[in-house]
Amino acid sequence: MIKVGVTGTEETALHHLKVLQALKGFRIAGVWDPAPGAASRCKKMGLPFFRHYEELLHNSDVIDLASLQADHFLLAAKAIKMSKHLFIERPGLSTPEEVLRLIELSREAGVKVQVNYPERFNPAYHTTLPYLTKPLYIESQRHIAFTGENRDIPVVMDLMMHDIDIILSIVKANIRTVHATGVNVFNGTPDIVNANLEFD
Repeated sequence: MIKVGVTGTEETALHHLKVLQALKGFRIAGVWDPAPGAASRCKKMGLPFFRHYEELLHNSDVIDLASLQADHFLLAAKAIKMSKHLFIERPGLSTPEEVLRLIELSREAGVKVQVNYPERFNPAYHTTLPYLTKPLYIESQRHIAFTGENRDIPVVMDLMMHDIDIILSIVKANIRTVHATGVNVFNGTPDIVNANLEFD
């Protein structure tokens, strides 16, 4: 039985917890979330709650970083240094330098790190892939409701990167130019973004 520790009690983390509860071979070791009200949410769900991240690490084999916090790098590095395997929900919350450091740490510790790219496993994507041999033009649009939970997360790093990831897997060519514009409406990062990628 693999013991999984989960960070966060927001909507995304709750989805992870629900899936983990249904999977055979896994047991939820507990939840850590510094947000107010997190302990009571866990109590209602009958899940162990840890007040300190280190406690979660000591009681888990795998850490699922499902929280919306922007300090994923620090949490991930600490988990890896304690030889915990890792699932990272939000791939865009680290700088390129931090990502390279996490790769280095995971190799040193001999642990597996999996980053969540759900669109790669989307049935719609796999169904259309055989027909996308030489596309001349691809358009991708995302529209989401603004909530308090997603206020601090840049839309480019949270959503747009998944669309770009899929496009790069379809178009087997180098990017020649990028033209992008963005407007911030709700926070300090662009909420509305238009990007045009031109390939060789």
